[in-house]
Amino acid sequence: MNKKIITITSVLFISVLFAFTYIPENKPVEEKAISIEKAIKEGIVSAEFQGTGTYSGDAINLEIKSLIPVDTIIRIEAGRRLTSDDTTLQDILIVRELELFLAAYETKKLNLFGFCCQAHNGAPKWYSFFKVGVMEDSS
Repeated sequence: MNKKIITITSVLFISVLFAFTYIPENKPVEEKAISIEKAIKEGIVSAEFQGTGTYSGDAINLEIKSLIPVDTIIRIEAGRRLTSDDTTLQDILIVRELELFLAAYETKKLNLFGFCCQAHNGAPKWYSFFKVGVMEDSS
């Protein structure tokens, strides 16, 4: 009888222990990458967007610098509009998404792939500058 009680108690104890170790936690999943817009607004990075002198393809030179002492992944979304500082020149619509790893305080230079998106304005020049604009509606 004692062996039976000990066995049942042991099985119940192990079952309860097993059940509590597999209860899912309702933690939100952390996003690995942060959008370029949010990163600039929160002072995580500084970024300079300059035209390459073309209106399609590798149309933007980006110089991006981490301003924080931790590594970061920055997402430059497809559909992100870069607004020209010169209102007579076309804005650029980024069409290839890019996730970029930046080490603490690292600076990188790279090209962004996009197209002009305002036919009534002129083509950007190699010395044209841009700011991060809105995400365009994909519907």
